[in-house]
Amino acid sequence: MPIRARLVGVFALVTLALVVAGGALFVHLLGSALLRATDRSLLNAATPLMQTVADPGMPDLPDPSGRAASTGLVTQVVSPSGSMLTTSPGQGDSALLSAATLVRARSHQILQTGRYAGNQLRILAQPVRRPDGVWLVLVGDSLTPRDQALSRVRTGILIAAASVVVFGTAGAWLLSGAALRPVERMRRSVSEISTRDPTGRVTEPRTRDELAALARTFNRLLDRLQTALFQQRRLVADAGHELRGPLAVLRTELELADRPGRSRDELAEAVRLAAAESDRLARLSDDLLFLARSDEGALLISPVDQPLEPLLAAAIAARQRQADTRGITLTLEVDRAVHCPVDADRLRHAVDNLLDNALRFAAGVVEIRAADKYGSVGIEVGDDGPGFPPEFLPHAFERFRRPDDARADTTGGSGLGLAIVLAIAEAHHGSARIANQRPTGAIAHILLPITGI
Repeated sequence: MPIRARLVGVFALVTLALVVAGGALFVHLLGSALLRATDRSLLNAATPLMQTVADPGMPDLPDPSGRAASTGLVTQVVSPSGSMLTTSPGQGDSALLSAATLVRARSHQILQTGRYAGNQLRILAQPVRRPDGVWLVLVGDSLTPRDQALSRVRTGILIAAASVVVFGTAGAWLLSGAALRPVERMRRSVSEISTRDPTGRVTEPRTRDELAALARTFNRLLDRLQTALFQQRRLVADAGHELRGPLAVLRTELELADRPGRSRDELAEAVRLAAAESDRLARLSDDLLFLARSDEGALLISPVDQPLEPLLAAAIAARQRQADTRGITLTLEVDRAVHCPVDADRLRHAVDNLLDNALRFAAGVVEIRAADKYGSVGIEVGDDGPGFPPEFLPHAFERFRRPDDARADTTGGSGLGLAIVLAIAEAHHGSARIANQRPTGAIAHILLPITGI
């Protein structure tokens, strides 16, 4: 069911319930007020008769026919013996109240509703004490005018309730339509945005209300979705480009190896090159899978509080032969007391990536340092190479970003190493950044919290 119909339905039901409840309360209060007015009228009418009955020297009781005829009241006087000495004419000789009620009325005043001669009456029984006993003055008044007034009021309330519900529902229908019209416009705007052209946006109302806030939220969501879509397209395009190079080399080497007349050494070289390209493909696939898991929040780590010196020393030892081959000196500066909660395998992966980058461009020295920094642990990997182009630094941790794409194939970089470093640092609730050193060289920082994850 549409929201508009639900809102109008709820409004109609609530309005009807409020009007009926308010009308019922009004009728109840009006009926009580009319009943109290009738009781006061009965007491006023009974007072002269009570004064007459209370006179011990009264020779005869007054004839009530004149007053009864003018007011519509029914009056009776009952002696101590129970005989009825006077009554209104045309009302018969039966008492207004039952015998048991008359007995109770001799001790205190009674006001009650009852039927007499086919009419609904409000009856007052007032005791009058005299030396010869307790006399009773009974006065009754018809409740028909009161009931008729209440009936007219009920009819008026029902008509008013129906009018309020009908016109209120119509107004609620129009008002809800006007209130939801901007939402419908936003829905149409969003539905018209396609993956081929994700640049469309929702027009923000100038009302500065909840609808304007909703439109801004929609636009921010669309901005994030557009950014994610562009990143996905770029990742697919870059991945395809990166995979095409090794696959082309691998295919070429295999085709050359398949030619007749190749020597054993030539075949061995072709196999060696094909194996190297296969390794490159495997590394690239692993890196892409790693980043995909990081994007999905599935990059799980198991941090353990441990010293960093053994981990960094092992990373240097693994790269020592490569450094010696290129004539590069590896140095480590770390206090054995420096420790923090880390996943050793993940952090080693990040450090290895930084070392690979540094060895690729270093001129003679690569330094690793680790130290406490204001409640965190900083790991730095620096080199004395040419450094990064200034325009590359803001985009260093983007995927498939390289300082020099022209040299990518010769240096062996895929442009994913720094992206993986950042993902690992953020998984540890840390951060990563790079900068150029003076006079030459580059330095990469990983900052990790000491307090745990």
